[in-house]
Amino acid sequence: MNTRSLYNFIIVSLLVLSGGGIPFIFFRKPLLFLLLFLLMLGVIVQKRKLTVQMFRAHIVVFLLFSSFFVLNYLLAPFPQSFQKVNGMLVISGIAAFSVLFFRDRTTDFLNSLYSVLTVILYHSLLGFALYTFIALALIDVSNQYYEFKSLAYVFYYIPNLYEYNFFGINICRSQGLFWEPGVLQIYLNILLFLEMFVLKKSRLVMWMTVIAILTTYSSTGVAVLCIQLLIYFTYILRKNILLLPLISLGVFGMCQVTKTNIEEKVQGEKVFSFQKRLFDLLQPVYITYCNPILGVGFDDQQYKITRSSPEYSLILDQVNFENTEEGTSNSVMFLFAGGGLPLAIFFLLCLYRQTFVLEKRKWFFVFIIISLMTEPLFFRPIFMMLVFSGAIKILSTIKWKTY
Repeated sequence: MNTRSLYNFIIVSLLVLSGGGIPFIFFRKPLLFLLLFLLMLGVIVQKRKLTVQMFRAHIVVFLLFSSFFVLNYLLAPFPQSFQKVNGMLVISGIAAFSVLFFRDRTTDFLNSLYSVLTVILYHSLLGFALYTFIALALIDVSNQYYEFKSLAYVFYYIPNLYEYNFFGINICRSQGLFWEPGVLQIYLNILLFLEMFVLKKSRLVMWMTVIAILTTYSSTGVAVLCIQLLIYFTYILRKNILLLPLISLGVFGMCQVTKTNIEEKVQGEKVFSFQKRLFDLLQPVYITYCNPILGVGFDDQQYKITRSSPEYSLILDQVNFENTEEGTSNSVMFLFAGGGLPLAIFFLLCLYRQTFVLEKRKWFFVFIIISLMTEPLFFRPIFMMLVFSGAIKILSTIKWKTY
């Protein structure tokens, strides 16, 4: 690995971990500013020519995004934290410099992303396999909001939530370097997408990724996995119909795993998880209906208070969230409730028009949206980078060319 590849690897690692990684839970501000510094330094020392038009395009989009967040802060119907809007501006800056740093180097970004996600893959598998043997040696790691069990600050677990007894053996759902298994599955499914449809480097990585997604035991993760495999196998069958019996057996097995997982969430011990996600889907629709233009603001702490007010209470059949003060797990619906319809639609259009993953762009968009509807990650740097690149693409089609 040469110096440039190593530098790309470090930056992409920070980008990925900024989207739900445990290091950013404990050292969020220092790591965000480190990432911003490395990106700025990388843009400065790059030998590739930066045209005035290209630089202007990034400035225009950055100012546009900043204006959205500042206006949302100023015009929101409820008090918003200045710290939150300042964080949004920093993340917008990181997104801008990320796109600028990888300009005309989509392949470099995808290869670096593939390498980072492959490391995360094997780390998660190793952590899953080791749990049974190291469970008693784990130490407590916590802050105000999160509590983990860890081995040497390398492997992380939450046994009280994710430990299961499997035929007399204690196992723990894999979460890798992220705050919960549902976040890990997003990046594993992105890796699977890159392997099956974009880079196609290693069948071993592909099947190891399938296994790793299953170890997260995430309903969303397994569902997205099944859809990806169906698409992949459809292309395989076009080349060799004789594989139909074997593929049908595999698909049936995956469907059974998904069915069991979903039934447990809907009717079993984890029913509250399903009810919470259902509420996170429905309540923002009503909040958006009441605040269609500007939303209620992107301050997630204020949003907890806002959604628990009697004005926005919902009582669903057998589920009463009238007095909930929980945050939302659905960052797509939070985008609508917090920013209003115009901004949400624009951001989603930008995400669709992103310029990094072009193969099967529609399916990639669908998978990302499904994943972001189960985790509060939309405004994390790696996903805002995709949104930012799409905004530049959209503005470049307007009469007054931005580059």
